[in-house]
Amino acid sequence: MRYVLSLTGLLVACAQRASTPASARTDAAASASQAISPPPTPTNPVPPAEQTQPAAAPTPCTVSAIAEPGRKGAQIRKGPGTEHAVLVALRYDKDQTIEVAVSGVMGKWFRITRATGTPNGKTYFKGEGWLPTSFFVTSTKVDDDDDWVALRKEPGAAAPETGRITGYDQVLKVESCRDGWVLVSHKGQHGWLAREDQLATTPM
Repeated sequence: MRYVLSLTGLLVACAQRASTPASARTDAAASASQAISPPPTPTNPVPPAEQTQPAAAPTPCTVSAIAEPGRKGAQIRKGPGTEHAVLVALRYDKDQTIEVAVSGVMGKWFRITRATGTPNGKTYFKGEGWLPTSFFVTSTKVDDDDDWVALRKEPGAAAPETGRITGYDQVLKVESCRDGWVLVSHKGQHGWLAREDQLATTPM
C-alpha cells in the first residue's frame, strides 16, 4: 500500500509541474537569481588619493624685493616647484643688484612678473615665473642710523609689534608677502614689515 501511495504522489507532482507555464517558471528562477546576486562593481573606480582636488591659489601681494642668486645662480620656473620647467636662469653678478616685482606667494615660492638689474637697467625676465623665497631680501627705509622700523605680528598697522630694527639699510630675509607687506627675519627677530618701511617699494 505504501508503494502505491508514493507512486501516486509522484504522478500528482509531475502533473502540477507540467500544468505550470514555462514562462512563469523562467520568471521565478530569474527573480530568485537576482535576489541573491551581489551589487555590481563600478567600472574603473577612482581611488580617493587620485580624485581631483581644488587647486590651491597663491596669496596675492604687490611688493618689490632683491633677488640674490648667489654664485650657483637661481632658476626662474614655470610653476611653484622644482618639477616645473626652467624659464630663465639668473646669474650672479657682483656689480648688479637684481630687483624683482613679486605678485604672489605659494608656500616657499614667490610668483614674480619682472626682474631688472641695477645700475645697468637690463631686464633679465618679464612675464610670470616662480623663484624660491630663499633667494629674496629687502632693506629697511630709514633716515639715519638712529631711526628704526617696527615688525608686527600680522600684516596691519594695528597689529602688535614683535620687534624693532634700528639703523639704515639693514638687510632682511624675505619669507612671505601679503598685499604690500613682507614677512621678514633679521638677527633673531621675525615679523611683518610695512610697505613704507621697505627700501624697494615700487613694483616694476
